[in-house]
Amino acid sequence: SNISEDVNIVDMLVNTGILSSKREAREFLTNGSISLNGERVTDLELTITKDTCLYNKYLVVRRGKKKYHLVIFE
Repeated sequence: SNISEDVNIVDMLVNTGILSSKREAREFLTNGSISLNGERVTDLELTITKDTCLYNKYLVVRRGKKKYHLVIFE
């Protein structure tokens, strides 16, 4: 999945198809089930920027224990 601009984490999770709804995204974040580049995220207001990404480009999103997604910041 690709993103091209700074975006709220809830919107990013839905827009990239990692989760199907904003409600589900908020629930996963609140439960601590989302990790970005190996760090658990619980902040619903987090903005994804190039600085959040590895090498200013890659974002490894882990959902639960085994589902991984790569998001590329273009």
